[in-house]
Amino acid sequence: MKKKYWDFSRILLVVINVLLLASLAVAAYGVYNYKLSKDGEIARLNELIWLTEENNVIIPTNDFKEYASRYGSMAQFSQRYFPDELVYIGYGGIKFHELDKSLPLNPYNDIEKMSYDGSRPYYHDGGFTSKLGIDVSEYQGYINWNKAKKDGIEFAFIRVGYRGYSEGQMYLDGQFYNNMRGANNAKVPVGVYFFSGAINEKEAKAEADYVISRIRNFKVDLPIAFDMEDISASKNRMKKLTPEERTAITIAFCERVKEKGYEPMVYGNGKWLMERLNYSEVANYGIWYANWDYYYWPYRLGAYQYTSEGRVDGISGRVDMNVGFFDLD
Repeated sequence: MKKKYWDFSRILLVVINVLLLASLAVAAYGVYNYKLSKDGEIARLNELIWLTEENNVIIPTNDFKEYASRYGSMAQFSQRYFPDELVYIGYGGIKFHELDKSLPLNPYNDIEKMSYDGSRPYYHDGGFTSKLGIDVSEYQGYINWNKAKKDGIEFAFIRVGYRGYSEGQMYLDGQFYNNMRGANNAKVPVGVYFFSGAINEKEAKAEADYVISRIRNFKVDLPIAFDMEDISASKNRMKKLTPEERTAITIAFCERVKEKGYEPMVYGNGKWLMERLNYSEVANYGIWYANWDYYYWPYRLGAYQYTSEGRVDGISGRVDMNVGFFDLD
């Protein structure tokens, strides 16, 4: 059988790609030092310089962005190099979004001030320390709220209910009343949320009314959150909504909540907030930001959901965990 040989150019291309991948991967774990340079300025970069003991690798900024988008380089790693942009995992890969500094900004966005007690993060800034919380629904089953509080839980978001994504009917969460009574009796501050399936503003207002009618007899210390997410099911009645329509639906829910004397909040991850909504139109509401990889959100922030794999005494199984930037004193 005749042997097949690769020509030199193809071999060289493979070697270069392997070296580039290796250098980026190792640098992401802090083995390499790095330096960003543009005439001594950090803000906007013309080139990215990898420093090793043996050589320097220079990568043009646009090439780096393209590489990150194409090959899924860690958003956290990329964020270090673009302080004037929000880097997040969007629809189709890594996205770079130029910060709009006219919007309310997050005063608690210095990642160096986030410390950990075991696996639990706390943000410390002068006299301010964040709170540790959970968000729960019927999927957690019965919760012993006294045990959860003793295990360090300082607040909770409790699901009131949801709207079916195929038929549009609203349903009460199976553990809503048990959770509200248990948390109130244990004196755990609570907010609530509704998993929306609204397809217009009228339905969004109805969802807000549904929530408010069911929390009247309970102590609610924290916001009422609007939670709409991507649904992959084929019979999803929301799948054809545009960003403009989703934004109008979100605002309708939040404004109805405000009318009734409560504080609204919008839940979402980076791609939902920046691509499924027109973020600038909801930026003045409290934001409950979900990122299970790392903490970074430059805009106004109320709570940060950092994992779905939490473990808490009094809860069997896993639970969503949150950092709260609330003053509960």
